[in-house]
Amino acid sequence: MRASGDAMAAAGIFHGDLLVIDRSVEARPGRYVVCTHGGVFLLRRLEGVPPRLWLVALDGQTPPLRLDPDADTELWGVVVHAVHHLPAGRPGRASRTVTMPE
Repeated sequence: MRASGDAMAAAGIFHGDLLVIDRSVEARPGRYVVCTHGGVFLLRRLEGVPPRLWLVALDGQTPPLRLDPDADTELWGVVVHAVHHLPAGRPGRASRTVTMPE
């Protein structure tokens, strides 16, 4: 799955990152999770103490969302890796050769 938006940039998860989601990993507070809410996937940090769990964006603007199956909010999986795209080298700069040890 690809991350969309900047709600989790403070966690080092940026727009366009490739996310590896494991649906067999237990979702515990402090983990980053993917959930569905109103038919849309959301990436959030899980916080709270069961049974009162919250889905929290780290952008400082989006209000927390209670994890509540009765409110059409369902946990989908746990993010175990985020793969970032690296920026291309700057034009006009000499590239360096890296020698790998044998």
